[in-house]
Amino acid sequence: MDILMVSPKVSGIGGVARHVTALVKRLRENRGFLVDVISVENTPHLPVKGLYNPSFSATSALKALWRRLKGKHYDVAHGTTSLHGYALNWLLRA
Repeated sequence: MDILMVSPKVSGIGGVARHVTALVKRLRENRGFLVDVISVENTPHLPVKGLYNPSFSATSALKALWRRLKGKHYDVAHGTTSLHGYALNWLLRA
């Protein structure tokens, strides 16, 4: 199964970052799933207060769309916020 995880952070000591890191590790190691991660660590964004999340939402959606246009298909697209989840599911299942 191919899974796309979108989370603003996957490194650091914050709750979401730790959760996503552990989830990706378990999905890969225990289940053998292929998991791609889009985060601020590997996606352009504006590190400016008030623009951080909106810019990441836009660039992560564009990155996911680009992967789709190149022929990449995911069985599951998961975003850690509703904005990421709705946008990605719409883009990747179109």
